Amino acid sequence: GVDRGGVLGLVVSAILSVMRVHPSLCGLVGSGGHFRSLCQVMMDAEGSDPDLAIDQKCLQICLQALSSSSNAESAVAAKLVKQLLLHIRQRPPQTLTLALETLCACLKVSGVMRRQAVDLGAVADLLAILGAGVQLSHVVDGSAARVHAIHGLKSLHEDEDKGAAVGVMLEDNEAWKGCEGQRHDLFLSSGGTPAMLLTQQGEGAS
Repeated sequence: GVDRGGVLGLVVSAILSVMRVHPSLCGLVGSGGHFRSLCQVMMDAEGSDPDLAIDQKCLQICLQALSSSSNAESAVAAKLVKQLLLHIRQRPPQTLTLALETLCACLKVSGVMRRQAVDLGAVADLLAILGAGVQLSHVVDGSAARVHAIHGLKSLHEDEDKGAAVGVMLEDNEAWKGCEGQRHDLFLSSGGTPAMLLTQQGEGAS
């Protein structure tokens, strides 16, 4: 099994720290095939880590790595979108917002991942977040989770291949109608980029 409290946690934390100090190393996550390893760690850890500390670090590494567009192909091959959607469907309070933010990063950098997401049911998953209402009250940065869900849906709607089909799914959805025209950035904390803020806040909650 995964050593949740020992060496693995230290290694993942060290990798994240090094990537923050040396952003140029982000490209190595893709070229070294490490997205697959990160997905495997999150998959193996299901149910064995109550505070999701390792999952949080793995998500942060993925998010940081996706700042480099050269990593997109490797993320596709590792089926990162599939792992993120599995994580999102569980709605873990500590890491849901971070998982949604990472999914949005995937959708932004790769048309292939947008199409993967639609085929895997991401539209329904993101709409479920919008319709969750008070159920998000226990989620860290619950308002930001809604914002990321909206941004994700917009990315899917704008896709050249899948956008029309996504539009049909959104057309009569009440949750989508209620937020489609809002300024969603107002729900995010101020003082930096959403990715930076959510990462910092997520660390404080761990």
